[in-house]
Amino acid sequence: MDTPAQHYRSSQRAMPRTPPEPVYPAEASVRRVRHNGEIRWNGGFIYVSQALAGEPVAALETEDGQWTLSFHAHPLGIIDTRT
Repeated sequence: MDTPAQHYRSSQRAMPRTPPEPVYPAEASVRRVRHNGEIRWNGGFIYVSQALAGEPVAALETEDGQWTLSFHAHPLGIIDTRT
């Protein structure tokens, strides 16, 4: 009949003050998401997500000329510069 607080122990691992920056490949084009959720791309703006404001995202060019956009290992979408 113990309460959970009687068994709680704080973690031995210290959490970092801020999460580490993602490591992207050298050939990736890294952009930081603006406060309104957009990134600057080829002289214009592309909306990504306001939830990622302030975070770096990477664009990698594919063989067919498109760009895959990702945050860490999570794919976000494709930028098709042909259309």
